[in-house]
Amino acid sequence: MLNKALSSLLRKPVLTHKKQGFVGPMSRWLRGDLRSYALDVLSPEHLARHDIFDGDIVARILADHFEGRETNDTLIWALIVFQTWFNLYLDRMPSAAMETVSAGAGTGRASWSLPLVSP
Repeated sequence: MLNKALSSLLRKPVLTHKKQGFVGPMSRWLRGDLRSYALDVLSPEHLARHDIFDGDIVARILADHFEGRETNDTLIWALIVFQTWFNLYLDRMPSAAMETVSAGAGTGRASWSLPLVSP
């Protein structure tokens, strides 16, 4: 319907062009304005609170992204979201409850396809 309404105003290639996705500027934001935030949230100190992710590997993922060797924005954003969730909800749990949560670590109950998980 919109194509019909605009057919007299737009050239045919514009009207017949297939839809395409939109890539947001997250990669650039992580290299710029969000860099210090990412480094803080994914610092070795924060990652050590749950010992799920290998801090050395996360540091390498961040360095590769910041130095332009890789585009890891989706992975970095997922790590930031997880770490923020952990800080808000699990980091405030009493230590006995946290021990119960941690008891499942390394039991095979959760699996990741990336080598981010501490052995």
